[in-house]
Amino acid sequence: MAQDKPYQEAERKIAEALRTGATTLNLECSWLANDSEKLTELPESMGQLSQLQKLYLDSNQLTTLPESMGQLSQLQKLYLDSNQLTTLPVSLKHLEQLLGLDLRGNAEVSIPSEIAEQWEDSAQEILNYYFSTQGDRGSALR
Repeated sequence: MAQDKPYQEAERKIAEALRTGATTLNLECSWLANDSEKLTELPESMGQLSQLQKLYLDSNQLTTLPESMGQLSQLQKLYLDSNQLTTLPVSLKHLEQLLGLDLRGNAEVSIPSEIAEQWEDSAQEILNYYFSTQGDRGSALR
């Protein structure tokens, strides 16, 4: 478990979101930030945010996501662009409210077959939304 400053800040923000019942959590990092300022992993406590609807994790250095992400039962938008992800955890198949998933700026991300089967009807729509709004992120996504 990483205990660097970005990880500790993420833990603090997660605790605050739990306390306040926040529906949006912003853990994105400026793409101009030094690598030492970027998250390389997420706390497992992320999964406790069952009320969360929007999660911003853009421009970090995440290579994996915790399985606890599958517990975000109200999540509608998940912003993972500009990380270092190569696969998604199978637990994401439980995100039945998900309307948007932004994976731009990662290597080719492998979507496990369990997720593809679960999202069979909506996966293409979810991904197409982001590719079609790529040039207008500010107004279309937030």
